[in-house]
Amino acid sequence: MYDLLLINTHRQRDFDGGGYADWLGVRLLASYIEDCGYSARVFSGFTHECVEILREELPRGVKVVGFACDYDNWREVMNLAKMIKEEYGVPVIVGGHQAIALDKDFLEKSGVLAIVRGEGEIPLHGLMQYLIDGAGSLADIPGLTYLEDGAEKRTPSPPPIENLDALPFIDPSLCLDSHFRDRYATVITARGCPFQCAFCYEGGNTRRVRWRSVDNVMAELKEMLASTPELRFALFVDDTFTLNKKRIAEFCDKLRVYREERDFCWFAEAHASTMLKHPEIIPMMVDAGLASLQIGVESGSERVLRGYNKKTTPQMLKEAVAICKEASVVHVPANIIVGGAFETRETIEE
Repeated sequence: MYDLLLINTHRQRDFDGGGYADWLGVRLLASYIEDCGYSARVFSGFTHECVEILREELPRGVKVVGFACDYDNWREVMNLAKMIKEEYGVPVIVGGHQAIALDKDFLEKSGVLAIVRGEGEIPLHGLMQYLIDGAGSLADIPGLTYLEDGAEKRTPSPPPIENLDALPFIDPSLCLDSHFRDRYATVITARGCPFQCAFCYEGGNTRRVRWRSVDNVMAELKEMLASTPELRFALFVDDTFTLNKKRIAEFCDKLRVYREERDFCWFAEAHASTMLKHPEIIPMMVDAGLASLQIGVESGSERVLRGYNKKTTPQMLKEAVAICKEASVVHVPANIIVGGAFETRETIEE
């Protein structure tokens, strides 16, 4: 059997199953752990599917189970962790912002061995050495929160990974679910975010941005699209894709050349301030195949935007949309938060 089963699962029955196609975190960690010499599998999908996977896989000798935990699935993760511990005696570890926020309460109610904070590669490797090889102790592993004799313990956070090009690509052979890349190819080209939006975990996690090289990203993109000929859409899901004008220009040059031999278009996200600083990058991106550009609008109220520390104004957002219109961006979705801090009926209607 294999050493580690990593899971990202949600309950919603009305959620489009294709949305689970490329949950990157658990898939990247599975490939990383394989590179470290351990065997791993990964599953992303609905909770009823997850239960079936667990019932099938755990009796075969899986040694460790890991969950990704966010605001929308924390109850499912808590209940599944308790079930795994009680019925199979397999240690469970959890990463993700909601488990980190719930902290000691989550540890006590779920029975998980440890919560991983921040980037998962280094802590997860340490946990595998501890749980599989019997090496060291939890106190030796960076980035953990755990209980010891009922008291909460926190180890220092690990340093951010500097050389992202050294990390492996996702290995499709490790994926147990059927949704993987059935509609699009998803890529993250950088980590970290220089902005500090009050509602965002990433902005409060690692501010310093670390970029993969353009050649490294293009190698992964070509590998993905070559292995799945029916794919026609790629998603660059960085929070900061439009941050670096020089890097965008290099990307666009190479994407333009590649699209001459492989038909596809792509999606990215943008912060309005970067668009206003360098408006010329938007037509450049469209010429390289950009079909959809999501703008982080969040609210039409200046007061709410200040409360979010968004560093934008409603006028800036209007100008960013105008830039997209002028450049003939086909699709311009907006991220909107309704019911956040400082929100009133009046601010929603602004």
